[in-house]
Formats: sequence, C-alpha cells, structure tokens
Amino acid sequence: GNLKAKGTITGGVSAPDYAENITASDRSIGAADVVALDPLHPGAVVKSAKPYDPGALGVISTHPGFVTNGLMDGTDDSSQRPLALSGRVPVKVVNENGAIAAGDYLTSSRTPGVAMKATLAGPVIGRALEAFDGSTGTILLFIDNTYFNPNDANHLQSNDIATTTLQVSGLTSLTDLNVSGTATITNLTVTGTATFRGKLVVLGDVETRNILVNGHIVSSGDAPLVAVGAAAGSSTLDQIAASTTVDGTDTAGTVMINTGQTIANSGVLAEITFAQAFANGTFKVALTPTNGNALDIRVYVEKTTTGFRIVSKDKALAATQYSFDYIVIGAKMATTP
Repeated sequence: GNLKAKGTITGGVSAPDYAENITASDRSIGAADVVALDPLHPGAVVKSAKPYDPGALGVISTHPGFVTNGLMDGTDDSSQRPLALSGRVPVKVVNENGAIAAGDYLTSSRTPGVAMKATLAGPVIGRALEAFDGSTGTILLFIDNTYFNPNDANHLQSNDIATTTLQVSGLTSLTDLNVSGTATITNLTVTGTATFRGKLVVLGDVETRNILVNGHIVSSGDAPLVAVGAAAGSSTLDQIAASTTVDGTDTAGTVMINTGQTIANSGVLAEITFAQAFANGTFKVALTPTNGNALDIRVYVEKTTTGFRIVSKDKALAATQYSFDYIVIGAKMATTP
C-alpha cells in the first residue's frame, strides 16, 4: 500500500544510488554495464555499443539503496535489471579516449556496455568520481545524464582540461588548461598551469606578472620608418649622399647610417618613427653600437611621441657607416599595488 512518514526515512546504507527496474533484452547485462534503448523492443535496454550513443540511458546499478518498479513477493523475472537514476554507482570503463581524471564526463564507447572519457560534444551518462589510467576496469560514477559540450563554458570547470579546439565567449576560470590545437578565448582566468602545445594567438593585450622563456623571444611586426638626420651630412650632385636603413620592428632592430660627403655639425643622425606608437605610458630604448665607427662616436637617444632619434655629441666622419642595434620596451606604471 502507501507509506507516509512525518520525518526521515534512512535507507540504502552503503548503497548510495536510486534505481528503477527495467527490462533487459540481453540477459548478459549485469552490474556496472552501460545500457541504451533497444530499438527492437520498446521499453527495454541493451548494452551500448557505439561512442556518444544518443540512446544511452545510464548504468545498471550494482547495489542500489532504493529501487522503484519493484517486483511483487514471489515474482521472479530474470529480465529485470536495476537502472541507476541518480547517485553513485560503479561503471565499467575503457581507455578508448585516454586516461580518465576525477570530474571527467563519461559516455558510451565502442566496447559493448563500457564507458569512456567524453572529449567531443554529445550525450553523457555522468561524471567520474575517481581517476583511471589502465586499459579496462571499473570506477565510481556520479549519475548525470546530460549533453556535454567541451566548448561550452559551463563545462570548463574541472581541474585539467585537454582539448584540440577551445572556444570561450565568456569568463571561464580553470585550474589547469591543456590545449594542443587552437584556442579562441574572450575572457580566461587560469589559476594553475596553462599548457599550449600548439600555437597561441592573442589579438588583444596580454597582462601578466613574470614571463619565463625557455626558448627565444622573437619580435614580429611592421618595420618602423627611418629618416636621415641633418648631422649625417649633405651632398652635391657629384658627392655621396647620406642614407639610413632599418632592419627590424618597433621592438628590436638595426639602424644603418651612411654619412654623406660633407658633414657640417653634430646632432641628429637618424630619426625612427614607430609603425605603432606606444600607448598608455612611456617606453625605454637601449642602443648598442655594432661596428667600430659607431663605438668611436658619442651618441644618445632622444625620445619623441612617435619614436626616437639617434643624436651624436661628436661630429660624424664623412662617407662613413655607423651601425646600431636597438631594443625598445614600453613602461607602464601599475594602477594597483
């Protein structure tokens, strides 16, 4: 009959799942098997046998704490199996999609009745409550029949996320992010380690504390403009004209100054105009002579709003080449401690 309790009924001790008896078309179906709808027998189940099976219903319970659709006393129907509806149950797993970490979503695999880690969008049966890195085995699962999309920010909260393509349009907080392919992210907060085995392209600004580089730092971008200064000399039609060239970017490069036949005074040898002016603060320029002539002349940097000038304290030699390397770093005061 009916049971009403004004209070608490505690049951299912050491059996933390809620199940419902369902008909199994395949009598070999047992505890911890992943099952799906039987297309030939409505209302019955068979072992799942394909990845991301849209007909997957869940897992057969091993020792349910509570069972609905129970059998009457004296009734023996060997086709009935307790299908877990909620709670925690053991589930058979395989490493078809790699090692499983606690918190990973699990879905059906090619192995009949066995689950695997979900890495693509599709239906899932729940989340792993423990890690697994073997070939086949059984782990504890928390029942959560839903649709999993690894590109959905709502599913990007586990400790370690490995993916090939990641697209995030909102704010996502992660402990560890592992991307081996392309990542398109609007807002991303990583409190642990972010590992990119592929190429990371950031179209906006990057703000960080310390940068540790095990390889090279390579400046890439448009070349700045360079103009010859008055102190590089002048020429007549039958004399050598002064000229300058620049090889590099706004961040780093080499300036070559070839003085003319006639040198009048000291002063500006060359003026560099950045392809993109530094904004939100000042910049610092380190200038290094790269040939003997450049070492013998006293020069300094005079910064402008759009670049910098190489200015000589000494009068340059006529028809002489002066070569300098430069490195430019922007400087911005922090707004908060």
